[in-house]
Amino acid sequence: MIGCGADFWINLCLTLLGYIPGHIHAFYVLIREREEKAIEQRTIHQGQTYGAVPPS
Repeated sequence: MIGCGADFWINLCLTLLGYIPGHIHAFYVLIREREEKAIEQRTIHQGQTYGAVPPS
């Protein structure tokens, strides 16, 4: 997700309070987004078939 959402403001406040907490939160956000994309990809590929005739 891109923009100034809640994660951005939380990260900004944590970074102002301390350099390390802001970075820990940033890594958490990146890992969470990667997991969400992986789940989405698994969901897309589960219903995929490779036959010549589409399922009805």
